[in-house]
Amino acid sequence: MPQINSVIAASGKPKAEYLRDLVENTFFGTSSSSTSPAQNLQSVEQPTQDLSSNNLVEPSLADKIMEKYPTPIALACRRFHNAQLNVYEQMRRLIDLYEYTTFFVFNLVLADLFQRLDPIYIKDKGVRNAFKDFSMERRIKFMEEVIKVASTGHGTSLFIPELVDSAVTNYANNLKELRNELAHKGTASESVQRRILDKKKPIIDELLCELKFLIDYRLVRIPGLHYEGGQLIYQMMVYQGEVPFLDTKPIGGDLQLERSCLADRNHLVILNNQGKVLDLHPLYQLVSNEKTQDEEHMCFLKQCKDQEKRVYVESIQTSAVFALDGLDALKELAEVKLLAQPPNS
Repeated sequence: MPQINSVIAASGKPKAEYLRDLVENTFFGTSSSSTSPAQNLQSVEQPTQDLSSNNLVEPSLADKIMEKYPTPIALACRRFHNAQLNVYEQMRRLIDLYEYTTFFVFNLVLADLFQRLDPIYIKDKGVRNAFKDFSMERRIKFMEEVIKVASTGHGTSLFIPELVDSAVTNYANNLKELRNELAHKGTASESVQRRILDKKKPIIDELLCELKFLIDYRLVRIPGLHYEGGQLIYQMMVYQGEVPFLDTKPIGGDLQLERSCLADRNHLVILNNQGKVLDLHPLYQLVSNEKTQDEEHMCFLKQCKDQEKRVYVESIQTSAVFALDGLDALKELAEVKLLAQPPNS
């Protein structure tokens, strides 16, 4: 059948008029044509299909993030998206979106160092211990140090080598004072909030665009493997987009899991397309206790307090911060991988 544009051009009518007449002729019998209703209906379907294929709307950045990015970032994006009618809430949610995104990338780099990479010497003690405090600036410098070392091998040593050529830390640096910029001014007027929002949101959009490669990595928990019908089946809870979902597939299909790399069944891991995993524990954990009202929350490391021997985590569901045990295990990892002296000294 001829394409709709050719048909419309041959009719000599504007597209809107042609389609209106076509629908009226088909459903209200105003056509003098001898064609049957079924033939008319078929002629309606073809233009509709042609129009829909030529006018598909590209999903917005927010839609892509809320559907495809790891859940910590997707949820933060949803909250910002839902705050469109209140500039004060928008600013608060924009800060959360920036911090949840930066924390996620920082924890990926830190987990990579703890689990896979060779020990690294970072001269600045504050940067070396960036995971212990709230400083976003130190976290960004830590990422830069690790990525710089990895770049000497063209990124092949990183679990996520795309970080080497990305400008993630550049954009994160441009936003590191976002929270302080508002906190030190008291309650800014609506116009000031709007001005800051208009200035900072494009930078956050660029930061999120730089992380588009995260779509190829899945944040998952792999609770079990079992045999069914002679095949080895894996069960995987996927934390991609706003709502986690269960994925069950046979090993040997579109994914080969490396058994030697599998983490504890309760750990959150990053899974790449080659079936390799990066264990994120204890930087990201699934927590269920009285603080979460016995519901399972995904939490990420926010701060460590040596004097209390506790780690403080934040729930991505509620943004509540609470203490957990586990500082000793974290410090042991840090002592092995974060060198206080150059390796040859």
